[in-house]
Amino acid sequence: MKIKGKEIIGQFLNSADQSSQEFLRLYNMLVWGLKTEFNLDITGTFKTVILDVSANKTVALPCDYIQYSKIGVLNRRGEVVTFKRNDQLTTLNTHNVDSRTSGAPVVNSFMVDGANEGWPINFLYYNNYFFNGSMRQLFGANSGTPVRGEYKVDEGQRLIFLSPEMHDSKIVLEYLSDGFDDGCCDYSIDVRASECMLAYLRWKNAVDQIKKYSQSQIREYKSEFYRNKRLTAMRMNPFILNEMQHSFRVSSKLAPKA
Repeated sequence: MKIKGKEIIGQFLNSADQSSQEFLRLYNMLVWGLKTEFNLDITGTFKTVILDVSANKTVALPCDYIQYSKIGVLNRRGEVVTFKRNDQLTTLNTHNVDSRTSGAPVVNSFMVDGANEGWPINFLYYNNYFFNGSMRQLFGANSGTPVRGEYKVDEGQRLIFLSPEMHDSKIVLEYLSDGFDDGCCDYSIDVRASECMLAYLRWKNAVDQIKKYSQSQIREYKSEFYRNKRLTAMRMNPFILNEMQHSFRVSSKLAPKA
């Protein structure tokens, strides 16, 4: 269950016996706390969305994006088949709607055997082992794990760059959100962390108004927040007996004993 940020601020104003003139300042404080403290350490939840792939093989990141966990497509079981990260992918020509490599110099490599001499195969550029009349990958060959696609995330441009050979028109992105709720146009927080947010507001409100609060009060509010933070972390990750029993059954093996 989620509680809107405006409700949290209203509760704080009532408990602190403050006027509504403080609403905007406290709300900005709440948003900052959600982005820097709560969503990163306590209440952060991952969202899964389907995004369109542009013709130049780029995908725009959502406006509430903080950090990704999975990028790929779905299989028939509803599982995310993840792509492989490739930091060598170019970020040139992001303004070009057709191709990022347009006008860029490209390395040409060639097979050296008689049958294929002069045929450019760029993906063999690093095959530098000569054997039986051709360049091949002999030493250090990979395990052969299939790769559906490759990606590179540029958080500065807020874009996902995909490998040119990909033909998918959409991808699945699982990412950590900053907590903004498009439906109600407000920030929201898990009900299990509501008391922790109130403690955070009391602490930061006292820090901002240092003339009204003594240093001992500020330290007490800070300690109260971190106590609530530990309790909230326990509430957000409870012990579920059913899951523990399932893990025990899966890990148990039938084996002959002497």
